[in-house]
Amino acid sequence: MEHNEGLPAAGSDALSVTTDDREQFYLRAALSAAREISGVIQPRRILEISLLAAMGPVGAVSGACLHLRREGEAFDVVSKGLTADALEALSRLDCAELRSVLATLPTVGMTQTAGFEQDARDAMQASLDGSGLNANDFSVVVPWRADTENAGLLILGSRLSGAPLEAEEKQLVQEIARFMAGALQCALATHRIGQLNADLHRKNLELDRKVYQLGTVNDMTGELAALNDTQVLLDHFLLLVTGAMGVNGGAVLLLDRERKVTQLAARGRFLSPDKSIPAPPPGFEETDTAMYNLAVSGSLHGLKSMGVALLRDVTLVEEELEHLGPGLRNEALSAAALFTVDSGLMGLCLLGPPISGGELAADQRDLFAIHLHSLLSFLKNARSFEHIQKLNENLSQRNRELEQTIADLTEARKTISLMEELQRLMRVTLNSEIERIGRASIWDYVLIFIVSAVVALAFNATSPNGIPLMPDHLDAPSPQALSAEEALAMFEKATTEDPGAGAVIVVDARPSEFYQRAHIPGAVNMPPGFFDMVYSMRLGDVELDRPILVYGRTISRLYDRETAVRLSARDHDDVSILDGGLDAWQEAGLPVESDQ
Repeated sequence: MEHNEGLPAAGSDALSVTTDDREQFYLRAALSAAREISGVIQPRRILEISLLAAMGPVGAVSGACLHLRREGEAFDVVSKGLTADALEALSRLDCAELRSVLATLPTVGMTQTAGFEQDARDAMQASLDGSGLNANDFSVVVPWRADTENAGLLILGSRLSGAPLEAEEKQLVQEIARFMAGALQCALATHRIGQLNADLHRKNLELDRKVYQLGTVNDMTGELAALNDTQVLLDHFLLLVTGAMGVNGGAVLLLDRERKVTQLAARGRFLSPDKSIPAPPPGFEETDTAMYNLAVSGSLHGLKSMGVALLRDVTLVEEELEHLGPGLRNEALSAAALFTVDSGLMGLCLLGPPISGGELAADQRDLFAIHLHSLLSFLKNARSFEHIQKLNENLSQRNRELEQTIADLTEARKTISLMEELQRLMRVTLNSEIERIGRASIWDYVLIFIVSAVVALAFNATSPNGIPLMPDHLDAPSPQALSAEEALAMFEKATTEDPGAGAVIVVDARPSEFYQRAHIPGAVNMPPGFFDMVYSMRLGDVELDRPILVYGRTISRLYDRETAVRLSARDHDDVSILDGGLDAWQEAGLPVESDQ
């Protein structure tokens, strides 16, 4: 600033100065002050420059500029020439009282009358009492206000000459304070714009991060949608989620309560010691216990199907992992979550610490939960696909068995047709021989027996279901026989006392024409001749401990005993015969039904 053109104090006899010269000097001083503070954006630097610009032209030996900010209840003080006691006394001024005085000033300005200055001195004096200072000892006190929140005081001490300030000098100080207020307003606006730009940049970065996170969810959906194998699904999910979260490892432990098995997928720090393959999954019982303890400690009893719950205290997880083998141990976890697909399938997902260090942010934990929710849908689809595959395999097996049965029946039909043709030829031959010789001899009967035996042996040799030489049931132990009343009691016990064992199965062992005339309601028609075919279609999946009641015999053949013996040979534990057969059942007044 230009201080080489200073003027002596008013009234000095050393030099005669005209009024125009004095006014030009003050104008140059004001212009120099405006030029000095223009372009400065640091508020404190503006206060320092303005204080020096005000002290120099009037020859003040001390001064201070007090700045009351919006966010505080204390002054920022810039001073020159003040003692430490005076500076401390000014810093303890009552901000609330001074703020009420400063609030009456126009924005970017100060008062042009002495009334406001005296109000400011009075407000200062109320806080200066007892400090040894007097507000009226300052040569000038100029209140200023930059905006509705930033205001203060420009205070000058005594002059070097000791003379009081004249009106023109006070006007100069007020103009400098006005320039200072305007510069502060611009600087504060620039600072606020910078803050807004910084906030905007930070929000843009946050928005970019959100876009990236949503992109990872979309990528995961596209990657996992085509996978149907549960283990492959877990491996791909873990690869995607550890990359999206920026962590150095992770693991997913799946607990299947229906099949009583566990599955494990691991990456990074959760791999086995050789870092090439995941460690074997822990046992079912240990995993079930650990997940139950985590649900209890995390107050997650009400976790429903297709639900995800982040565990807040990962130290609890680390304690439980100590019991699950080396594959899941990790010195630090950044996140852990329990999830449930349905009542039979739940799991635990673990993330190692971030590669960059520190902890996961709140939005990253939310993203982790979103990824897990996506996994649940794909796990459910994979489980349904595996179940359908199992049903298809069972159906294919049944189809193969049925095809084999049909092939056996076709072969038997061909054999029967061949035997019928042989029988017809034998009958024609015998009739012709009888007509030729007139009567039969004992050798004829021997010949017939031999031919019949040969035909029977040929049939047995060519048919997989040949006729045995001796019935199997002749040397087998006889099943227990139940009266109609005892059979009825067995029915009632099965339905009331032990319903979990299943209802009694009733088997009608008679030929189908007898069965169609009358049979016990719900009975399965299983003659000994068609035992293998009917058994595979009707009783192949029946539990071996379910009670079975067999009935049906004629004068010439014990169908019920033959069928009961064959059922016992198939390892059925509880096989009984209805004593007296269907007649005894009807005599006891029990119901029957007919298919005719």
